[in-house]
Amino acid sequence: TSCIRRYTVNRDGVMTDVICPMVVVRAMSGRYGYHVGQEWRISSLDLERAIVKLRHEDKAFAQRLAAESITHEDVEQLVIIASHGVLKPDLTDTPIYMK
Repeated sequence: TSCIRRYTVNRDGVMTDVICPMVVVRAMSGRYGYHVGQEWRISSLDLERAIVKLRHEDKAFAQRLAAESITHEDVEQLVIIASHGVLKPDLTDTPIYMK
């Protein structure tokens, strides 16, 4: 899921509101020290930077990205990079059905 966070920052001595889209990452199982339902928010800027970094480091990823066919392993790498190594997801191709 996603959400939007609003921050107030000091820009050249003027307080300015900044809107930042966020991606919400939620633990679906209680493993690896995570609790079921625990949430983290990753800014879209951090995700964009992770995509740029991975695209330059991994040419096969760049090709999959261009073909719009990234894998769940690619998504795991993007989350690791975007969360600065805090999150280490264990994703699967099997869809999760929720009520």
